[in-house]
Amino acid sequence: MKRERARKSGFTLVEVVVAVLIFSLVLGATLALYQQGVRSWHREAARVDVQENLRLGLDRMSRELKAAVRLDEASNNAVGFETTDGRLVRYYHMADKEQLMRVVDGGHNPVASYVAALSLTYYDRQGTEIAPPVPEADLNSIRLVRITLTGRKGSEPESTMSTAVRIRTLD
Repeated sequence: MKRERARKSGFTLVEVVVAVLIFSLVLGATLALYQQGVRSWHREAARVDVQENLRLGLDRMSRELKAAVRLDEASNNAVGFETTDGRLVRYYHMADKEQLMRVVDGGHNPVASYVAALSLTYYDRQGTEIAPPVPEADLNSIRLVRITLTGRKGSEPESTMSTAVRIRTLD
C-alpha cells in the first residue's frame, strides 16, 4: 500500500520535462517581447532627441535671421549676417561633429546636435531662387531663406525639418 501511495504523490520525469519546456517557451516569448519593447523605446528616444535638437536649431536660426539688417554670406550650408545690435553672426554645419554651429564675435558655439546636414535656399523679392553661393553684389536682393535641417542619431533613420524665414528688416 505504501508503494501505491508513493507513486501517486509525485511527478514523473516526463511531466517535469514537459512543464520545464512550457515554462521555457513562455519565458522566451516574454523576453522577446520585452527586448522588442526596449528596442522600440530606444528608437523613439533617439527620434525625439533628434527632432528636439532640429527644432531648437531652426528656432534659433530663424529668430535671428528674421531680424538681420545685412547679409554677409549666403552659401549652401552657411549663412552670415549682421544683427540689429551690430554683431556679426554666422551659422554653419560642422559635419565631422554633426552639429549646427553659431559664430558670434569669434566664438564658435554649438546650437544643435545630431545634425547630419544643413541646406539653405535663397529667394529674392519676387520669389525667384538665387543659386548659392550668392555673390556679394546680390546679397542685398535676398528676402527669403529656406532652412532645412536633417538629423540622425546613430543608425536610426534620418529626420528632416524645414522652415522659411522672411528677413523683415530688409523689406
